[in-house]
Amino acid sequence: MASFSQGQTVPQKTLRSKIKDDHLTCAICLGNFDHPKALSCLHTFCENCIRGYVFGRNFDKVGNFPCPECKQIIQIPAGGVESFPDNFHIKSLLDALSTPARPAPPRSTTNPNSEHNNSQYTDQSGASGDPYLYPALQRSDSEKKDYVFVEGDEMILKFGQFGGTLIDFHKPYDLAISQTGQYAISDRSGSRILVFSNTGILLSRITCMNCKISGLTFMRDGNILVAVANAGSSIMRVYNMDGKLLEDIGEFYRFSKPSGIAINSSHQIVISDLESHTIMIFTDKRKFSTKFGSKGSGEKRFLSANFITINQKNHIIVSDCGNNCIQVFDNTGEFKHKFGITGEGHGHLSCPMGVATDSHNNIIVADAGNFRVEIFDKKGRHIKCLIEDTDAIGNEAKPLNVAVTHNGDIAVLLVGEQFAEVRVFRWNG
Repeated sequence: MASFSQGQTVPQKTLRSKIKDDHLTCAICLGNFDHPKALSCLHTFCENCIRGYVFGRNFDKVGNFPCPECKQIIQIPAGGVESFPDNFHIKSLLDALSTPARPAPPRSTTNPNSEHNNSQYTDQSGASGDPYLYPALQRSDSEKKDYVFVEGDEMILKFGQFGGTLIDFHKPYDLAISQTGQYAISDRSGSRILVFSNTGILLSRITCMNCKISGLTFMRDGNILVAVANAGSSIMRVYNMDGKLLEDIGEFYRFSKPSGIAINSSHQIVISDLESHTIMIFTDKRKFSTKFGSKGSGEKRFLSANFITINQKNHIIVSDCGNNCIQVFDNTGEFKHKFGITGEGHGHLSCPMGVATDSHNNIIVADAGNFRVEIFDKKGRHIKCLIEDTDAIGNEAKPLNVAVTHNGDIAVLLVGEQFAEVRVFRWNG
């Protein structure tokens, strides 16, 4: 967190924002609760998150597990994870806060650090006032962090940091890289997109108004396609780099809960829906084409299909956190194969999150539950571990997402308790 000079006024978060940040965030997925389940120790987690935690570590075989937060031993109910009691207090708070807040007073969209950064940063909120709750605080020159090159190491770049200002990460979720090397990171707190140059310099901030964003990807024309919920008229939006909303897509599915999103070489859009546990495909004309999947385990069945990617053959690759596996489908949704054995050994997976592919169709997986990034070939055979023991960085940092640069290197979005940054590692496939 940034520190502040004597006499500087520090704007405070509103009660709405404080409740969301302090009481409505799952400690496993770092997102807002989805079907919150209360444990006997009084800690609460998303149903699918605690299911992935239990089965991913084989605690189901012994009938109990240590709480991910306090480590108290919790007995698994006879009916399984779904039999843990719902946290109705959390549910009521979520329902109450889903009602839009009154608009905030108009606020200047001038970058708070503009006098220091030689106009490298521009605010692209798309509105005269920003109703999202980040205090626009200035940092002293000593507090600013530029990108860092690490000599003699596989890491070649790192940028971004956790903080409370408009230009910091707070709840980053997805990571995408354009053909020209720009990085875009979606941040679910404030529904913002932060865009960085290929050297890690912050270029712009886009605020996605009146929605909750999740996954994102770059389109061939350089615009950004974003998966959105609670938007009222769509599950996808297209923004240009100036922050202008260009298009709403998927009105019929506006009540879905989209997460991962990708585009294939035929300009078809593929998007995952956590509510129905399905993968939806839209044509190049933005019309719904087909969907596949259902809740459960096995072929074409998912438990938290958070992220997807598409390889050079237009195969759809789905990261299934709850089932601790990766499933691969052709471009029509026909099942091809899956891989991932629950466990801690290399080649095993525990709550896989972000997934990406390189030019050789190798599959890169953010193995979040094991605090590492694993690389597999196109058939799912383990190649190597790119990085491991990310929790040693501090604050339980885990890889949440991955992406491949135009040079073939691998960018990793690391997220922990009051920690977030992007690190880029050398990879030649």
